[in-house]
Amino acid sequence: MMFKVFIAEDEPASMEYIKNIIQFKCPEFYVAGQAHDGAEALEKLLENPVDVLISDVEMDDVNGIELITQLGEIYPQTHSIIVSGYSDFTYMQGALRARAVDYILKPINVQQMVDLLNKIAEKLRKTHIEEQSRIWSDYIGKQQPAQAVDVHAKTLDLGEFPRVADNYLQSGNIAGFKDELARSFNIWEKESYNALQIVRALELLFVRISKFKSPDSYYDYQEPLATALYTASSMQELMSMVWDIIAKLLELNSSIYQSTGDLFELIGDYISRHYMEPLSLDGICRRFNISQTYLSRLFRKHKEMTFNDYLTVLRVERAKEIIAKNRDIKLKDVAQMVGYPDSSYFSKVFRQHVGCSPSQYSP
Repeated sequence: MMFKVFIAEDEPASMEYIKNIIQFKCPEFYVAGQAHDGAEALEKLLENPVDVLISDVEMDDVNGIELITQLGEIYPQTHSIIVSGYSDFTYMQGALRARAVDYILKPINVQQMVDLLNKIAEKLRKTHIEEQSRIWSDYIGKQQPAQAVDVHAKTLDLGEFPRVADNYLQSGNIAGFKDELARSFNIWEKESYNALQIVRALELLFVRISKFKSPDSYYDYQEPLATALYTASSMQELMSMVWDIIAKLLELNSSIYQSTGDLFELIGDYISRHYMEPLSLDGICRRFNISQTYLSRLFRKHKEMTFNDYLTVLRVERAKEIIAKNRDIKLKDVAQMVGYPDSSYFSKVFRQHVGCSPSQYSP
């Protein structure tokens, strides 16, 4: 599940800095919008509400306190964070009265912001799960008989689709299975199938897919599937979210993959989404239920390098992107954003791969 963040900040460098923290250190969040003054922010937020608002306290027209106060009257569920270069008691009082989650002083400490967003994410997940359970119950357990009959209205074969998917999984053709899923979603959208039809088709599909997961796994698809059905704003987004859930199920048992390419694609995708976290060869092996020898062979075959070399190159490239976007960023913050808690070690690695220190790097 991804949560939406809006940033209201009149300083471009500070705006970019906050965006980088979210992009590289908070995988559960993405920046859904931004504004350089309070009036613009309020206009955009009233049209497109978000889960979290991060606002500078001092802006033209409408300041940060006024912004979160007015927004809270319409969307009280939004979690608001005030950032400021001033340790001003009046501002802090205003933030508290406006029910801001926290008041963070500039320069922003990366770990403080990450910890705060993680706490907010935990609250958001709990709220969503409660609502999703209600929605799931409405879909599955409280349908009227007349609606149930309508499930077959547009020749949606609720048995055939899971059977076709079953054939792909038995043969290990993951790429073919994904193409078939995408084709089915396109048909459902084109033919305007209703929510109940799609929910029941997906429920049958996941029952089939669950047969292929590891017997030692306790992964339950129902909550994330309910989340997808509740939060997706389009069929394309629903397809993407459903595939993420399927991937998590399939990652638990590598024996079903038709080729090493299918498996390596999932491993590479996982690393690209979690490179800022502590990753190890052993951890990846345990997640994908494969041996270290086999994983090393995969990296030699598909990347002609070791796992550690691949991870290092990826992290250095991401660090170069961050530095290029924000020349004033601190070394320790860049290091944390790409998975190095020790900034001295990060600087050494960066120099080895780029030929200069992070502070000397110029794209």
